[in-house]
This record gives sequence, structure tokens and C-alpha cells, in this order.
Amino acid sequence: MPTAEEFAQYIQLSKPYIVELETLVQKAMYGELDVRLSVRNGIVEKMTIITSKTWLKKGSEASL
Repeated sequence: MPTAEEFAQYIQLSKPYIVELETLVQKAMYGELDVRLSVRNGIVEKMTIITSKTWLKKGSEASL
């Protein structure tokens, strides 16, 4: 069984999009991330991220 460090290194080398996605989530704090993965032969070749934030008027229950 691999150690935690070995597993983290494996993820960084073989699945770097996971690390990048976590970085984007941490930066977003609040809002939304729409993610599209382009996959070929079971391998992620491209990740497209669209970020958005929602503004609501104070006291408003309707969302934009």
C-alpha cells in the first residue's frame, strides 16, 4: 500500500487537473465553477473552467 506522500505524488504526476481544480475551489470561496473535461482514451486532455459569482440585492429572495 502506498504512503500518503506517494499517493499525492502520483496524483500530481498523473492527474494534475485534480490539483488545479482544488486550487480553483479554494480561490473561489463562494460562487460557482462550471467544469468541462475533454477526455480521450480515458485521459483528461483539457479542462475548461467558467467561474461566476451571484449578486443579490439585500433582502431579496430572488436569485439572478
